Amino acid sequence: MNRSQWRGGGCRIQSPMTLGGIGAVSLENEIVRVTVLSGKGADIASFLHKPTDTDFMWHSPRGLRDPGTAPPAPGVETAFDQFYEGGWQELFPHASRPSEYRGVLLPQHGEVWALPWDVEILEDTPEHISVRFSVETLRTPFRLERTMSMESSSAEVTIGEKVTNLSDEDQEFMWGHHPAFGAPFLSEDCRLEFPAGRVRWQGSEGEIIGEWPVVKVPDGDDVDLSLVPGEGSGFTDMIYPEELSGGSYRIVNEKLGVGFSLKWDLDVFKVVWVWRQINAPGGWHGRAYTVACEPVSHYAGARERGDELLKLAPRASMETELVAGAFTL
Repeated sequence: MNRSQWRGGGCRIQSPMTLGGIGAVSLENEIVRVTVLSGKGADIASFLHKPTDTDFMWHSPRGLRDPGTAPPAPGVETAFDQFYEGGWQELFPHASRPSEYRGVLLPQHGEVWALPWDVEILEDTPEHISVRFSVETLRTPFRLERTMSMESSSAEVTIGEKVTNLSDEDQEFMWGHHPAFGAPFLSEDCRLEFPAGRVRWQGSEGEIIGEWPVVKVPDGDDVDLSLVPGEGSGFTDMIYPEELSGGSYRIVNEKLGVGFSLKWDLDVFKVVWVWRQINAPGGWHGRAYTVACEPVSHYAGARERGDELLKLAPRASMETELVAGAFTL
């Protein structure tokens, strides 16, 4: 047990601990508490704003299950969903559907979400805490490191990341983050804020392009895509805010007076996928009410189309940073 677990104030780390039988680490200060599943993908299972007792993350009705020490068979289209507890996953070194790279099958959304990560406490004081999570992929030759840091009395968590090519060959990859938001934070009182110029909407009407946040449905009304539909609407779709002037967004619940923000390097995570699953039938049987706002290096299908992916020379590394935070109105 680390010493900070006994502190009654300031920054604290709880490690080791378990959540649903899976290894976990908790980082917190006076304002936020973040719980990371070190035993499963370093998923951020909870991001809690303590003053309002608001957890921003979605919690899947399927619950938390351990996929073991290796990803499920990549040929299974629903492998990711089978072990998806909600929360926030890292997508690496692939995103979207299962794909093949140099004769190796990559599971849906990559490898690291299903693997246990190593944990190293770098700093542990009442004023500042920092924990490094790291993993080496099995099907591809990469090492991924994530350093999460928090300062006393700050509502932000800094996420420093580093990916290294462990091989003697050039390696290409996709990279992304999959934070999914849920009730009671997520509701029809929420709005999405993006610094976008236009938007592509893929839904039941096909693909429609408009100026963010509004699209016009053929023979119908304008639809404001910044507004979150209420529970029970019964549909799923994808939204792509485009022509971004910066890598950032905010999700604001005006009724609760609280919100979540995320900032990132637009040179690395160039696009945003917004996945809305609003009690749709099908795989979730109407039980899922969530909106995921995902900064990703490429659009889905980039590998199959032959798009230029991120690339690292032999033994080279790439670093980037994200900042996640809570705020009140």
